[in-house]
Amino acid sequence: MPDECVPIELGLVDDHSMYRDGAALWLENQPGRRIRVVAAVRSVADLLVGGRLPAVVLLDPSADPVQAVSRLVAAGVGVIVHSTDETPHVVRAALAAGARGYVSKRAPLSDLVDAVVSVAGGGHYLTRLLAQGALLSVPLRRPVLSDREVEVLRGVAEGRTRLAVARSLGLSEGTVKTYLERIRCKYRAAGRAAGSTVELYQRALEDGLIATTRVA
Repeated sequence: MPDECVPIELGLVDDHSMYRDGAALWLENQPGRRIRVVAAVRSVADLLVGGRLPAVVLLDPSADPVQAVSRLVAAGVGVIVHSTDETPHVVRAALAAGARGYVSKRAPLSDLVDAVVSVAGGGHYLTRLLAQGALLSVPLRRPVLSDREVEVLRGVAEGRTRLAVARSLGLSEGTVKTYLERIRCKYRAAGRAAGSTVELYQRALEDGLIATTRVA
């Protein structure tokens, strides 16, 4: 979790100025959590040319969500999509592109704070209804994982480093790396990408291998 004494620097990307102004005011005045909006712009392009980037960006992609998310992820930003579009394939596509959170604009505003805090701390955030829609809309082939592979996947999906997972399981970091390679191979064989940490998180969530404490 981020240090509560250090403000979380947040960027807002939305083509509606009323939303940008209202969200910035609301987020910066939340009790018990210091969020500082350092940029509120119309487009990803405007944000990328604006100098030092914030740690987290709240994004409403007006056109192609995959392209918008991919550009920000490539720049090293933690992306939370905040959109009225709750279509399962759009949610899945944004997460596959590297978004670490997706919050519907129909969700309570408090979800935004939870999402920002989670992503700033290295975690992920997906509101429950979006998770159910994204995960239940298509049948999933579940690979057969050993008990140890499940433990490793859970550890990584919960945001721990390979070294931390290794220490918690009494393994070497190299052994954990080997287990992750096996896990990724099994998911690839099942037709489900698991190359990135975000994808591993999604696979673990889809298969019920991690608790839903990160899902609102």
